[in-house]
Amino acid sequence: MYGRASLLQEYLTRTLANLVAIENLKAKGESVFETTQLINSLLGLIVFPRQSALSRIPKMQLASLRSKGWTLPLENNQYMNVTELRELVTSLRHAIAHFNIEFISDNSNSIGAIKFWNTKPQTTTRIWEATFEVAMLRSFIAKLIEVLLKEEDAGHKESQSV
Repeated sequence: MYGRASLLQEYLTRTLANLVAIENLKAKGESVFETTQLINSLLGLIVFPRQSALSRIPKMQLASLRSKGWTLPLENNQYMNVTELRELVTSLRHAIAHFNIEFISDNSNSIGAIKFWNTKPQTTTRIWEATFEVAMLRSFIAKLIEVLLKEEDAGHKESQSV
């Protein structure tokens, strides 16, 4: 059996491995759906392990992340903006959990981008909206897994030294 920290680490590692496997099959011409796998990966990364993982996401400023090569969504400035990684992941979590997503076609009739949004409770009034191009979302997921694994590993080492 896995301890709590080991379970999350395994889950994160396997989520990325599954995503890579789907991408490799797509590259070989197989009929698989890599964008669907991206959404499934997000569902597993930020919705399922909410309590254990969300609190470990650092409050890193998005401007700082951009300078470090992170690909971040294009936010609709009409709605409330988020300024740090934990806020962005929380916003994405709510959007995905409530299936507030829209797939946007590109010129080749494939999914080119995904729009996420949140609304005020009990209304349809949007309070946050952001769009990821598919390649940007893929890069974001890889970076997020990297941060989660690093934070999980640091937390595991800290608990062993107590």
